[in-house]
Amino acid sequence: MSNFFATLIMLFTSLFGGETGGSQPPENGSGDDVVVEDGNTQDGGATDPAPESGDDSGESGILPGYDQLVFNDEFDGSDLDRNLWCTRYVYGGGPSLQIPDDSCQPVTGAGTLDFLNDERQRYVDYNRSGESMHVVNEGALKLRATATRTNDSYAGYESAMIRSKANFKPDSSNSYFIVARVKLPNVVGTWPAFWINSDLDANGNGAWPPEIDIFEGALNGVEDTATMLHQAGIVKGQQTASGSTEITYQSDDFDATWKNYHSDSGSLRNRWLEVGIEWKAESVCYYVNGDKTMCENYRWVSNQGSSTPNAHILVNLAIGGQWAGRYGVGEEFLEHYSAQEVAEKGLSTSFPTEMAIDYIRVYKNN
Repeated sequence: MSNFFATLIMLFTSLFGGETGGSQPPENGSGDDVVVEDGNTQDGGATDPAPESGDDSGESGILPGYDQLVFNDEFDGSDLDRNLWCTRYVYGGGPSLQIPDDSCQPVTGAGTLDFLNDERQRYVDYNRSGESMHVVNEGALKLRATATRTNDSYAGYESAMIRSKANFKPDSSNSYFIVARVKLPNVVGTWPAFWINSDLDANGNGAWPPEIDIFEGALNGVEDTATMLHQAGIVKGQQTASGSTEITYQSDDFDATWKNYHSDSGSLRNRWLEVGIEWKAESVCYYVNGDKTMCENYRWVSNQGSSTPNAHILVNLAIGGQWAGRYGVGEEFLEHYSAQEVAEKGLSTSFPTEMAIDYIRVYKNN
């Protein structure tokens, strides 16, 4: 977690009277202690047959035992369904919404924050060229990113995010399978993510952690490459009994030290992937294209162990910062690597770019 984000937490606490937070980049090398218990695979199971990695032809099945579809968006219309989604974080402090929506601001001053950490984008509905940043066509939502914030020497990008109005939390009787089919950009400095985070309660109080990163795709082109996805729950206290990460299963393709899934079949960018979690009251298991990558113990509680509000779903396309933008964003990367080297890495340095979402679905167990 960056010092900048810690400062934001302190600011939100002073504004709303409780802990708050959001997606934070664990710097490669900053990881919590990892407890690995070999052989304990939990109750993950495997999905129905999924498309081969990189196959654009179809969608995988649901996780066995999860056949109650309780939330979904197939993005089959022509506009973002704002009955389902907000387009800013739940926290206040950002500019007024371009498209006002009282249901996205359940507490006065909430629901307008347009960035976290040291990111170099600001989330908008329309960029400064008047272009929509949430484009729905051909059965998919495109979260766009453009280099159009030209009056800011640092945060020169505008981008898009969505946050679900519905929220969820498992208990001893109910668990969830949360899944999305996405296509990620291959532009250096992009940071697409699909994650869940605590909502605010009726008094405007939240907590951070808990947070579960279904995936984070920070692409700095060197340590964090196009063949990797970060998957992990954030542990800063009583999210586990030990107060540290407790991994109970990892596949051969998962690096428990840095909590990264590594594809053995090439780039994970510019092709459809299905990524999801099985989320139980005491654990979470992660999946990529139907393959279980990692399981860990995890409780949806505050650092002190108290109950926290339910989780909303977020998908965002962040730009830059010390993780994704370590070697520059876009053409800045060419200061370190030649155009030929960029091409050999299978990367791009060009904006605009986009993250596509075919669907987001939440299933409940029987």
